[in-house]
Amino acid sequence: PVKGRAVPKVLFTFGREDDLDRDAVKRLVASLSRLLEPGDALASTAAGDLEFVSSVPFGGAYVLDHLWRRLRIDKIVGRVGQPKRGRRRDMTVTERVLFALVANRALAPSSKLAAADWITH
Repeated sequence: PVKGRAVPKVLFTFGREDDLDRDAVKRLVASLSRLLEPGDALASTAAGDLEFVSSVPFGGAYVLDHLWRRLRIDKIVGRVGQPKRGRRRDMTVTERVLFALVANRALAPSSKLAAADWITH
C-alpha cells in the first residue's frame, strides 16, 4: 500500500536443480495439496492414467443430523410448530427443511436461494 503497487514475495526457492532437496519438494507438494479439492489434488499429484470421477461430501451433514437428534431439536421444533388450537400439523417436513438450512449455514454458508440448490444436490 505504501508503494502504490504490488510487490511480489518469494514463498519458496527451489535453488539449483542439481542441489534440489527432493524430500522438501515432496513435503511442499503434500502441504499444498491439502488446500485443494480432492479432484484437483489428485490431478496435480497423480500420474496421467488416473482419473478422478467424483466425490460426495457426506460426513458433515451426517454428524450434524446426529447432533441435532441427540440434542432433541427435532422434537422441540415439532412441539413449537404446533398450533394451540385447531388441526395438528405434520411438522416432519418443516423440521427437515429447518435442519437443512442450519446444516447449510454450518457446512457451506450461502444465501437462502443458494442453500436450496445446495440442499437438493
